Amino acid sequence: MKKQMSNPTQLVINEAEGIGVLDGLASVQLRRVDTLLLRGFAHVSKAMHLRPGMISCLGLIVAHPGISQKDIAARTGRDKSIIVSLIDSLEERGWATRTRSKVDHRRYELRPTAEGERRLEELARDIRELEGGMLAGVTPQDLEQLFHLLQKMHHSCVSFLKNQPKS
Repeated sequence: MKKQMSNPTQLVINEAEGIGVLDGLASVQLRRVDTLLLRGFAHVSKAMHLRPGMISCLGLIVAHPGISQKDIAARTGRDKSIIVSLIDSLEERGWATRTRSKVDHRRYELRPTAEGERRLEELARDIRELEGGMLAGVTPQDLEQLFHLLQKMHHSCVSFLKNQPKS
């Protein structure tokens, strides 16, 4: 049975005329698009009663079975205590399991359940569908170029930040 989105106009933000000198900043332009896409993302995740962060945790667990809580914290930039809470929620739903590592007993290995994999696929499908509508004016080639540029930008930012003096 196909879920119907509640009023999609709830996601609309008025088109800005421009914001002067800030229009030329990558961070400003990325933030404008990010705000709209995240509202759509939040709309879909809220329909599944998911807390922020649960989706990325589940995605990492599915992509990297056996990953540790510490590794998820490092990859998502979230505090370890928040990750523990998110993993607790995933376990309660039956979407992931947490077991002590046989190699390092201080470490927990996280694995997806079949239900967790199914739910992640369902969520990804719903988000893809919403993004398809929101990004209908962008060609597949444009998106491919955007993803490539975003990866380059991410790498550049990480490299820059790694080389900053520690304060």
